[in-house]
Amino acid sequence: MNANAQYDDESRAGLQRIYGTGFTSPGGLTEMTQLLDGLDLTGKDVMDLGCGLGGDSLLLAGEFGAASVISVDVDPGNLKVTSDYVADADLGHIITPTLVEPGPLPFANDLFDGVHSKAMLCHLDDLAPMFQELRRVLKPDGTFFAADWMKGERDELSQSYHDFLSNLASAGLEFFFRTPQAHADALVEAGFENVELRDATPVVEAYARNIVEQVTGNARDDLAQSLGEGGYEAMVARNQSRLNALTNGDLKFQYIKAMCPA
Repeated sequence: MNANAQYDDESRAGLQRIYGTGFTSPGGLTEMTQLLDGLDLTGKDVMDLGCGLGGDSLLLAGEFGAASVISVDVDPGNLKVTSDYVADADLGHIITPTLVEPGPLPFANDLFDGVHSKAMLCHLDDLAPMFQELRRVLKPDGTFFAADWMKGERDELSQSYHDFLSNLASAGLEFFFRTPQAHADALVEAGFENVELRDATPVVEAYARNIVEQVTGNARDDLAQSLGEGGYEAMVARNQSRLNALTNGDLKFQYIKAMCPA
């Protein structure tokens, strides 16, 4: 994970107004249910890697029955929010927010039944070290399950895609989008088996369209007041360019599942 904090308190608050409490990107219960199709986490030990504001950790513990969730992030501000939400939900006996440094994970070999990540891989400048670490900390037959942003397969990507990257960079957000095939190849190289990627772009595109309608419609005044006119206009530009890139297929959203060998 990138060592730099990606969000300040203002951006955390603004993102949650759009995506819901505990979330900085589209998802929630519907997405987690689709991602976990066929995977039972009841009584399992799970790591939520790059937990952000803890929304998915709360779902893993509260809705999907994980016995323990280690919620990992490099940003202490994110983990402070996560800790507050965990306390509010009375799930401190299950969820443990844990600050880590970039690099090798501070966990023993063969520790977790599952590792989850959401929109975290796109922050890594190199997938191989992370996938090797996940392979190490997962138990035999353990599962890596993730949802993440990727780029399309075309050699020449659209201006909308490059506008989206520019808008992210202007907000101080660093992303490294790769193709679905690049993720699959890296997982196989790290020793994972039964690697499966499922395209969820149409679902996320519909969600992104709704978000654009919200931020330019009934949420406009609230967002403009909290973010300032400049911050609000930047948010609109990011969301519109993301929608455009999703619509033309140059930005994708994929579900990933991969198994450790028995």
